[in-house]
Amino acid sequence: MPDARAYPTGSVRFWYDAWHDLAQLGGGSEQGLLNSRIMPAQWEATLGSQPAPTILWMQAMGVDAVYLSDQRSLEEFKDFEHPEKLKGLLPVVFDDRQGNIVYRVPGATPCALAWSRPPG
Repeated sequence: MPDARAYPTGSVRFWYDAWHDLAQLGGGSEQGLLNSRIMPAQWEATLGSQPAPTILWMQAMGVDAVYLSDQRSLEEFKDFEHPEKLKGLLPVVFDDRQGNIVYRVPGATPCALAWSRPPG
């Protein structure tokens, strides 16, 4: 998914852009955040227990794919509190059966993409 905006979570979020300039929701560090509208979406997706608001926020923010890790993953930092909440609701793009899953988020619109990007 080379043109996709991703939502990497956990320790993957910290190195996701290390070698390439990849579109993502948020980033590795929020200290210099330019678009404060991202924070409620990230909080709901990462910490909320209900799948519907998570999916709606990701669609509104133009996210095409979300990476998360569950307790089986060897990733050190797992911040997605309820990884099971998306199971069976979003199409799986990648699953290594070792706790690392990428889901496709259908339904991002050009309007949502324009709204979620900071001006300039």
